[in-house]
Amino acid sequence: MLGDVHGNLPALKAVYSSIESSRVNQVICLGDLAFKGPQPGECVSFIRRMSIPVLSGNADEELCSVYKRGSSNSYADRPTPASIPYYHWHIDRMTRDDIKYLSALPGCYVQTENGSVLRFSHCAPPETGQDGTAIIYGHTHVPSVMQRGHVLAANPGAVGFSLDRDWRASYLTLDTKRMQAEITRVEYEVEETIQAARDAGFCFDVDWYVSALRSGWWEPVPWDIRARAIDHYPSKARRS
Repeated sequence: MLGDVHGNLPALKAVYSSIESSRVNQVICLGDLAFKGPQPGECVSFIRRMSIPVLSGNADEELCSVYKRGSSNSYADRPTPASIPYYHWHIDRMTRDDIKYLSALPGCYVQTENGSVLRFSHCAPPETGQDGTAIIYGHTHVPSVMQRGHVLAANPGAVGFSLDRDWRASYLTLDTKRMQAEITRVEYEVEETIQAARDAGFCFDVDWYVSALRSGWWEPVPWDIRARAIDHYPSKARRS
């Protein structure tokens, strides 16, 4: 299981290469493919070519919401008005098919293996499920494995950027026979991601983004402060 790609193509390629070498039977992506990274369209295209189950993340949903509403200011809660230019920067670098693909992604995925129900979602579900259930979720960017009785709750962490002070990308392998989960950390060419951000005229402050990638921590800054840095960004026509 992998998730929270957030437009970081070098990290995504490194993680997928590691997964391929581990010879797993199935790969599932927990969502948040594009937003907050310099190569949103490229990451969506890469995931689409994998032909695997993919879930919708909160950032995916918000990006699609902005796309559908255009320049409307009628956003009641999320995404906030100050964040809209950032979403448009990513939308401008994606195809209509990319947006259509994200819009059609399901919110959860359930399958049964060896008598156990496996539940996958981007955010942690409100209920932990029944005995014998494994719950795999993303969103936090912090890898974790917890066992509560017969219920396994696990998070693969993030591909795009971590929030646990470890700069490496991560994913999770689930042994459905033993119902055990293992976190794998993957080094990738951070400099390639940094260069991609500089080449693209990334909407977020590049130095800030570089710090987040290298430190494994995205410093929280209010949108109204972030917005001061995006009054003008390089325009690029949406890919057809």
